[in-house]
Amino acid sequence: VKVDSIGTIIDTVSHQRPSKEDEFGQQEQGTLTIGETRYSYWSNFHDPKRKRQDILLKNDSAIIQYNMQDTIGSHFATSIPFSKVVDNKAYLTIPFHYKFFALQEEGIHKIYELVFPLRNTMPSYSMNPEIYSNFQKSIEYLGQHRQMVYGIGRIFSYKDYLIFFVGRFENPMWLAYDLKTQEVLSLSNIVSDKSNDFLDYFDVNNIFLEGDYLYSFIYPSQVRAAINKSADERHTMRKEFLQLEKFNNPILVRFKLK
Repeated sequence: VKVDSIGTIIDTVSHQRPSKEDEFGQQEQGTLTIGETRYSYWSNFHDPKRKRQDILLKNDSAIIQYNMQDTIGSHFATSIPFSKVVDNKAYLTIPFHYKFFALQEEGIHKIYELVFPLRNTMPSYSMNPEIYSNFQKSIEYLGQHRQMVYGIGRIFSYKDYLIFFVGRFENPMWLAYDLKTQEVLSLSNIVSDKSNDFLDYFDVNNIFLEGDYLYSFIYPSQVRAAINKSADERHTMRKEFLQLEKFNNPILVRFKLK
């Protein structure tokens, strides 16, 4: 549903996730069109009937494939695969490794690969197939390795940055990659401190873009946590932040990155 600034419903939008299976046991998970080029993403989930390892098709030609033995085989997806098209460019993330792909009408323009500390990356299927045998095994493994990065996703372009989500059971985070300086900024590191009364002004699970602004939410639990933190530190919260305790609904936040 689409609402205005005081909560009046303006419009409703229905969305049906595309799901189309071919004769090879593959399922189409998403599509994207840039100019005259149609991209389609086919999941890497294993199916007993599956005979092909095609992941990304450009029109009818496979341009990304995978080898199950070399993947991290994650049961967890961090988002739908494609970003929005901006300036005739979009991005694709796939859950079986730590890469994302810049797509243009002509094809793959650039590949970005994130390098995390080895202790924080999932082993490949061939190294430890046991943890990928079923969903419960994956849950147990990640519960024992809570800092393990199980995937990246939700990528979008903002000014000179690429912003994307890093999925972990403990302390998931949003990172912003500066395309000009090639520096990486952790959005979690810019909050919170004494200057804003320990109040996290965005929810780590939800950040989205509209125009020149980024949007997220402050939840009641975050307000209560900030009040408790301030009390522990013998720090008086400013009046306008204390007043947020009166609201039991999420509070929409709008902010920019310079």
